[in-house]
Amino acid sequence: MNDNLSAYENRVLEFVSQNPRNKLVITNKSIKDLTFHSMDKDLSFLIMNIKNDKRFSLRAKDLIYNYLNDTIHNNDQYGKHLAISGVGILLEKELQFDFTSFLDSYSQNHLLFLKWEGEIINDTLYFLTKQHGLKINISNLSYKVL
Repeated sequence: MNDNLSAYENRVLEFVSQNPRNKLVITNKSIKDLTFHSMDKDLSFLIMNIKNDKRFSLRAKDLIYNYLNDTIHNNDQYGKHLAISGVGILLEKELQFDFTSFLDSYSQNHLLFLKWEGEIINDTLYFLTKQHGLKINISNLSYKVL
């Protein structure tokens, strides 16, 4: 198992060394020395507290970006990075959150690890399944799938 984790780490570092425009790494596995922050779990309580606010989507975006900025880590191996999982909450229509723009902007400035539970086919992320899920086009992003 540790050999596989080392292989993943090497693939990430090789990808980043190519200096891509975006540094987005998509995986469905854990990666050694990374703590993935569960967006669903961590944000649901914060967002529920503002659910009845007239400016709900604006306040929610502020909460989300503050949370993301607080969860950026820095280590010797990956430098500044953000590792997230459970992103379903960001895809809720009520939030009006532009998930693709988020991936683009955060992965330009930091190494962004996205633990993705859905399918990935031909530059498209499918939340849940291809047949019954939300379709997210990532063809304009530089990314590595592990």
